Amino acid sequence: MARSIIPMAAESPVEFYNNMLDSFFGIPRQNAMARNTFRVDVEETENGYVVTADLPGVKKDELDIEMNEEKLIIAVKVDEEKEVEEKNYIHRERYRCSMARGAHLKDADPEAITAKLEDGVLTVVVPKKAPVSNVHKISLA
Repeated sequence: MARSIIPMAAESPVEFYNNMLDSFFGIPRQNAMARNTFRVDVEETENGYVVTADLPGVKKDELDIEMNEEKLIIAVKVDEEKEVEEKNYIHRERYRCSMARGAHLKDADPEAITAKLEDGVLTVVVPKKAPVSNVHKISLA
Protein backbone atom coordinates (compact mmCIF):
# COMPACT_ATOMS: atom_id res chain seq x y z
CA MET A 1 0.00 0.00 0.00
CA ALA A 2 1.50 3.33 -1.05
CA ARG A 3 1.75 6.14 1.50
CA SER A 4 0.84 9.69 0.72
CA ILE A 5 3.75 12.14 0.61
CA ILE A 6 1.72 14.75 2.49
CA PRO A 7 1.35 14.07 6.23
CA MET A 8 -2.19 13.27 7.33
CA ALA A 9 -3.82 15.80 9.66
CA ALA A 10 -3.52 13.48 12.68
CA GLU A 11 0.21 12.91 12.09
CA SER A 12 2.93 15.26 13.17
CA PRO A 13 5.87 15.62 10.76
CA VAL A 14 7.95 13.41 13.07
CA GLU A 15 5.25 10.69 13.13
CA PHE A 16 4.97 10.92 9.34
CA TYR A 17 8.74 10.49 8.96
CA ASN A 18 8.86 7.57 11.41
CA ASN A 19 5.90 5.89 9.71
CA MET A 20 7.53 6.38 6.31
CA LEU A 21 10.75 4.73 7.57
CA ASP A 22 8.79 1.92 9.23
CA SER A 23 6.95 1.32 5.95
CA PHE A 24 10.20 1.36 3.96
CA PHE A 25 11.92 -1.13 6.28
CA GLY A 26 8.82 -3.32 6.58
CA ILE A 27 8.20 -2.73 10.29
CA PRO A 28 4.60 -3.63 11.17
CA ARG A 29 2.40 -0.65 12.12
CA GLN A 30 1.58 -1.98 15.61
CA ASN A 31 5.30 -2.05 16.50
CA ALA A 32 5.75 1.49 15.22
CA MET A 33 2.85 2.71 17.37
CA ALA A 34 4.31 1.06 20.46
CA ARG A 35 7.64 2.88 20.04
CA ASN A 36 7.03 5.46 22.80
CA THR A 37 5.48 3.19 25.40
CA PHE A 38 5.98 -0.11 27.13
CA ARG A 39 3.76 -3.15 27.55
CA VAL A 40 1.88 -3.61 30.80
CA ASP A 41 -0.25 -6.51 32.04
CA VAL A 42 -2.60 -6.01 35.01
CA GLU A 43 -3.93 -9.14 36.67
CA GLU A 44 -6.56 -9.00 39.40
CA THR A 45 -6.39 -11.72 42.02
CA GLU A 46 -8.62 -12.38 44.99
CA ASN A 47 -6.27 -10.46 47.31
CA GLY A 48 -4.98 -7.73 45.00
CA TYR A 49 -3.33 -6.96 41.68
CA VAL A 50 -0.15 -8.00 39.93
CA VAL A 51 1.17 -5.46 37.43
CA THR A 52 3.90 -6.64 35.07
CA ALA A 53 5.75 -4.29 32.69
CA ASP A 54 8.36 -5.13 30.07
CA LEU A 55 11.23 -2.67 30.52
CA PRO A 56 14.33 -4.11 28.83
CA GLY A 57 17.49 -2.13 29.53
CA VAL A 58 15.83 0.13 32.11
CA LYS A 59 17.68 0.61 35.41
CA LYS A 60 16.10 1.06 38.84
CA ASP A 61 17.12 4.72 39.07
CA GLU A 62 15.29 5.42 35.78
CA LEU A 63 11.96 4.25 37.25
CA ASP A 64 9.40 6.16 39.27
CA ILE A 65 6.45 4.21 40.70
CA GLU A 66 3.71 5.92 42.66
CA MET A 67 0.18 5.33 43.84
CA ASN A 68 -2.03 8.42 43.53
CA GLU A 69 -5.43 7.77 45.07
CA GLU A 70 -6.53 4.62 43.21
CA LYS A 71 -4.16 5.01 40.23
CA LEU A 72 -0.82 3.25 39.96
CA ILE A 73 1.60 5.21 37.77
CA ILE A 74 4.80 3.71 36.35
CA ALA A 75 7.09 6.30 34.76
CA VAL A 76 10.39 5.75 32.97
CA LYS A 77 12.92 8.45 32.16
CA VAL A 78 16.02 7.41 30.22
CA ASP A 79 18.69 9.97 29.38
CA GLU A 80 21.57 8.13 27.81
CA GLU A 81 24.46 9.88 26.17
CA LYS A 82 27.28 7.70 25.00
CA GLU A 83 30.61 9.44 25.16
CA VAL A 84 32.73 8.95 22.09
CA GLU A 85 36.46 9.66 22.29
CA GLU A 86 36.77 10.36 18.57
CA LYS A 87 35.75 13.82 17.51
CA ASN A 88 35.53 12.87 13.83
CA TYR A 89 32.56 10.51 14.00
CA ILE A 90 30.22 10.14 11.07
CA HIS A 91 27.16 9.03 13.05
CA ARG A 92 26.28 9.49 16.70
CA GLU A 93 22.99 8.83 18.48
CA ARG A 94 21.78 10.09 21.80
CA TYR A 95 18.84 8.36 23.36
CA ARG A 96 16.39 10.26 25.54
CA CYS A 97 13.01 8.91 26.40
CA SER A 98 10.29 9.42 28.96
CA MET A 99 7.06 7.51 29.11
CA ALA A 100 4.44 6.61 31.68
CA ARG A 101 1.58 4.18 32.06
CA GLY A 102 -1.20 4.16 34.62
CA ALA A 103 -3.73 1.65 35.89
CA HIS A 104 -6.80 2.28 38.01
CA LEU A 105 -6.73 -0.21 40.90
CA LYS A 106 -9.85 -0.09 43.04
CA ASP A 107 -9.42 -0.77 46.80
CA ALA A 108 -5.60 -0.82 46.55
CA ASP A 109 -3.60 -0.63 49.77
CA PRO A 110 -0.78 1.88 49.03
CA GLU A 111 1.07 1.04 52.25
CA ALA A 112 1.63 -2.61 51.26
CA ILE A 113 2.78 -2.28 47.63
CA THR A 114 5.99 -4.06 46.64
CA ALA A 115 7.96 -3.75 43.39
CA LYS A 116 10.81 -5.72 41.85
CA LEU A 117 12.81 -5.13 38.64
CA GLU A 118 14.50 -8.29 37.41
CA ASP A 119 15.83 -9.16 33.94
CA GLY A 120 13.98 -6.25 32.30
CA VAL A 121 10.62 -7.12 33.83
CA LEU A 122 9.03 -4.94 36.49
CA THR A 123 6.59 -6.71 38.81
CA VAL A 124 4.44 -4.60 41.14
CA VAL A 125 2.25 -6.41 43.68
CA VAL A 126 -0.62 -4.28 44.95
CA PRO A 127 -2.67 -5.84 47.76
CA LYS A 128 -6.29 -4.85 48.23
CA LYS A 129 -7.41 -3.19 51.44
CA ALA A 130 -9.22 -5.44 53.88
CA PRO A 131 -12.94 -5.00 53.40
CA VAL A 132 -14.45 -2.65 55.91
CA SER A 133 -17.80 -3.66 57.25
CA ASN A 134 -20.38 -0.91 57.32
CA VAL A 135 -22.62 -2.97 59.55
CA HIS A 136 -22.82 -1.67 63.12
CA LYS A 137 -24.55 -3.72 65.79
CA ILE A 138 -26.75 -1.71 68.04
CA SER A 139 -27.34 -3.05 71.50
CA LEU A 140 -30.66 -2.67 73.22
CA ALA A 141 -30.90 -0.64 76.35
